Amino acid sequence: MGYSRKKIDLTGQQYGHLTVLGPSDNIGTRTAWRCRCDCGREIMVKTYHLRSGHTKSCGCQNGAGGPRHALGLTYVDGTCVEMLAANAVMGNLNRLFLVVCFGLGAAMGATVGNPGKVVVHCTGDGCFRMNCHELATVEHYGLPVITVIFNNRTLGMVRQWQNLIYEKRFSQTTLDRGPDFVKLAEAYGLKGFRAGSQAEFEDAFRQALETGRGCVIDCAIDMDAMVHPMVGGGTPVTEFLLH
Repeated sequence: MGYSRKKIDLTGQQYGHLTVLGPSDNIGTRTAWRCRCDCGREIMVKTYHLRSGHTKSCGCQNGAGGPRHALGLTYVDGTCVEMLAANAVMGNLNRLFLVVCFGLGAAMGATVGNPGKVVVHCTGDGCFRMNCHELATVEHYGLPVITVIFNNRTLGMVRQWQNLIYEKRFSQTTLDRGPDFVKLAEAYGLKGFRAGSQAEFEDAFRQALETGRGCVIDCAIDMDAMVHPMVGGGTPVTEFLLH
């Protein structure tokens, strides 16, 4: 026996800053709706994005919950940074990709495949050392990838394990040597920024967006700053390591 999908009518419904005006042409194979944002702009939004809460405005609300075409792509590089970035942006972006140690290459591919979108590559200083030479590719092809380095001068996740589980027996995790990532970016012909506070980061990120070219933002964070939740090996997910 076949089945029929129940038709829904979202006309008049309110989703965040969006009011559904009526059905629109499908986007691919997905049903879509014509919506008006509180700012007055009309956009088309897929049913799934409306009902799941992924799209709450046209993108005018500081980018939070905007439609897919108004959002950037964020590539997160490194286990420790994955957790930091996921906690920070999962509620605001439709597209967050978690990768390990090849985030810059992935971000370059995302930039080529999504012209016009802002692509942000979040990485730790340990992971970035493994492919920072690809800044040459970013510069050569004029790719506007913004690389944000969480620079704690250590292999953060491994150090966290050593701190919490192995009685602070630190081994082979401290990165107390170069390079200076700002100077490295400049050596490759890109713009480099340094941030030691949230205000400095906001200013650097604003400038990076305005340049429209590849940039590196070196953000200094504490070596022993930890990310949670964390679960030890062989233990259930209900048993967190906090200190």
